[in-house]
Amino acid sequence: MWLRAAGARVVADGLEHVEPGAACVVVSNLRSNLDPMVHLRALPLSLRILAKREMFQIPLLGPAMRTIRMIEVDRESPDFGQIDRATARSLVAGHSLLAYPEGTTSPDGTIGVFKDGAFIIAVANHVPVVPVAIHGTCRILPPGRTAIHQAKSASWWDAPCRPAA
Repeated sequence: MWLRAAGARVVADGLEHVEPGAACVVVSNLRSNLDPMVHLRALPLSLRILAKREMFQIPLLGPAMRTIRMIEVDRESPDFGQIDRATARSLVAGHSLLAYPEGTTSPDGTIGVFKDGAFIIAVANHVPVVPVAIHGTCRILPPGRTAIHQAKSASWWDAPCRPAA
């Protein structure tokens, strides 16, 4: 709602590839700190986001993320057992996971090297990976800025990739 009030428009194409109610692992590039909110707004899924520990240390945001059961990841010293248990619980409960396999925002839009955690989670839990590309959010909320600008953001959803049985 506050995106619209600020004049930011969000367009999502390819949502026909998403099965409402079917758990999956959504993987996306990361252009802005706004991307998770855009995905939460655009997707007809119940999402849990894999987020770096630093996000949970931000006053108000961190407690809110814990309350809505986002999954905390310590990138310096990951507790793979805790991550596996939390992601499995979420998927079994019918929630999809949203991950940014690059692990950081891209300052120039270049796609970085993907870390393999999201894909390992999908294979281990026998759920599809849904690839997403997002564009334009860096114009709405540029890196390092706090003001939202009028602009258009688009995301493209592709067909799920199902792990081999």
